[in-house]
Amino acid sequence: MNRLLIFCTCTLGLMFANIEMAKAQRFTGKIIAGLNGSQIDGDQVSGYYRGGLLAGFGASFQINDKLSIGPEFLFSGKGSQVTLDQVEKGIYSSPRKIKLNYVDVPIIVTYNARPGFRILGGLSVNYLLKAEIDLVTNVEPYDARNLFSDFDYNILLGLEYEVFDNVWLQGRWSYSIIEINKQGTNQPAYQLLQAQRTGGFYNNLLQFSLRFDLMRGEKTE
Repeated sequence: MNRLLIFCTCTLGLMFANIEMAKAQRFTGKIIAGLNGSQIDGDQVSGYYRGGLLAGFGASFQINDKLSIGPEFLFSGKGSQVTLDQVEKGIYSSPRKIKLNYVDVPIIVTYNARPGFRILGGLSVNYLLKAEIDLVTNVEPYDARNLFSDFDYNILLGLEYEVFDNVWLQGRWSYSIIEINKQGTNQPAYQLLQAQRTGGFYNNLLQFSLRFDLMRGEKTE
């Protein structure tokens, strides 16, 4: 709880800092809605089969004609999934899901390559809200919150294209910089995950979303 409080305090501080920045810069507010296709590298399951909601808001501050920077505040559903089709093909022995819900706070740098087309990159600090292992049986999902680190740190790369006025289609790839699981634990969930290994777990995501520009502020002297 203390870590969540610190995270929220830092996030609010970032928001107020951006409000002050907005007084001196051209800026755009935005709403973001989309989906994640995710997997967890290291859990012996491959494929971006775990879908998750991606939704939130953000702002972008114009540095010059080519570059802009700004934060986003997102709810992001992540994890991994063994599908029934994979079980039927004998790839895995049983269906199961890892469900991870985060609050993501990325800082995005955008490069305007040409009108209507942008390249973006950035870093994200993410706070874990919930972690569950669902064996897709009559057993209740296993609370795995204590098996994963509170924070996840990601690198982001992506592209966006303006499909309509002030409506942008965005695709980006996100990957954990450090492992997301806690080390040095022998809890039963690791056996459920078949993840008894020296390496760690890493969130690996393909994210697709629509970004709606809401307002624009003009630079003031």
